[in-house]
Amino acid sequence: FYQLPFRGFSFSGEVSDFLCRQSFLSFAFRNIKGFAIQGGDPTGTGKGGESIYGGLFEDEFVSSLKHDRRGILSMANQGKPNTNGSQFFITYCRQPHLNGVYSVFGRLIDGMDTLDKMEREPVGRKNRPENDIIIEQVIIHANPIAEMDQL
Repeated sequence: FYQLPFRGFSFSGEVSDFLCRQSFLSFAFRNIKGFAIQGGDPTGTGKGGESIYGGLFEDEFVSSLKHDRRGILSMANQGKPNTNGSQFFITYCRQPHLNGVYSVFGRLIDGMDTLDKMEREPVGRKNRPENDIIIEQVIIHANPIAEMDQL
């Protein structure tokens, strides 16, 4: 993932998979082909999760950050403004109707083949994946272009 500006912080590679290393593996609990895959709920029900700040936090919209392509990473909320917790989703395609409703904070820069596989996974009731889809590792690149220049 490429970390986009969010809450005024820039992440370095040192925190790249902090939650995964803390044994917080994210199970996808909703997978809607042609739309998005959602995870980040420690209860796995789609109803739980709080932010690392405790409780919920406010929406943060940046006009240049849009749901304009496959692989956009956004905060999921409770359907009301300023109700962001720990849940997130990754888009399977462009979703302009989500702009100004869900805070974008990253985009997938590698692993589109994995995203393709996740989208093809069969789902059951309420779009819950029939097989576990688990995010075990995340690498956050603060500036992937700069890192590529060093290679």
